[in-house]
Amino acid sequence: MESHRTNGVSSHKTILSFGFIPSDRLPYLKAAFNKGNPANILEAANRIRKKPMDKVKLEFVARITMPDGKVIEKTVEASDGIPAPDDFDISSKEGFLASFDAFEKVTLAARNKIGEDISEEYMREVSKKNDAIR
Repeated sequence: MESHRTNGVSSHKTILSFGFIPSDRLPYLKAAFNKGNPANILEAANRIRKKPMDKVKLEFVARITMPDGKVIEKTVEASDGIPAPDDFDISSKEGFLASFDAFEKVTLAARNKIGEDISEEYMREVSKKNDAIR
């Protein structure tokens, strides 16, 4: 982009468009088009990318507040099998769908688990109250 002002109004002109660039190719473009030694720029970008990332963590929290104010709360966490943002394959439709499928499977399993856990805990509480009434 090239920016300039005409009569006090900011304008932009596209000089060069690369179209869609996969994220793993961005360091090469930065090295090619930034000032400085391209080898040093690429090396720095690769050092940053290779730092170990924490796993992506999915967390569901379910909370039921009873009429007496008592709160039943359950938490389910999942992290295995969730692709990290850098590992999400956006190079093709098939790659994207495979990455999304991996994410969705973990999400659905965690959702089912939190539903099961909170229902069990709620029924335990209901049975306590019923036992107290008898």
